[in-house]
Amino acid sequence: MRWTEDEYTDLVRRRRPGDEVNKELAKNRSKYRNTKVRVDGVLWDSQHEADHYRLLKAREAAGEIKDLRWKVAFPLYCPVEGQRETSMTVSTYVADFVYEEHGRQVVCDTKGHLTALYKLKRKWLFLQEGIEILEVFRHA
Repeated sequence: MRWTEDEYTDLVRRRRPGDEVNKELAKNRSKYRNTKVRVDGVLWDSQHEADHYRLLKAREAAGEIKDLRWKVAFPLYCPVEGQRETSMTVSTYVADFVYEEHGRQVVCDTKGHLTALYKLKRKWLFLQEGIEILEVFRHA
């Protein structure tokens, strides 16, 4: 394949660090290359998350699950030294979905991959509340 001089110049200009075109592309691109999607008036962080929402809505309509909620915050606490029964909120884990299945609460998170921060919060939530997170990974 042969490029014209204009095509080659355009390619080099787009790849040059600090170039305005690179800055504009980087500004519009999400960190993990996901695309936000609006379903039922809710803006989801990714197509994978929106697809899983549709699946859970169908399961709820079929009566398999109930009390479907999304973007549920769980505060993560740290005990305050020297004060019994006192703790302070240090961080928050926000679950993608929480629902009830067979009388049991299920905390569900859709994942493309596991970040170090997510792994820390997952472990913290388990140690604090005994909650295990159901992770749903995107199929390639």
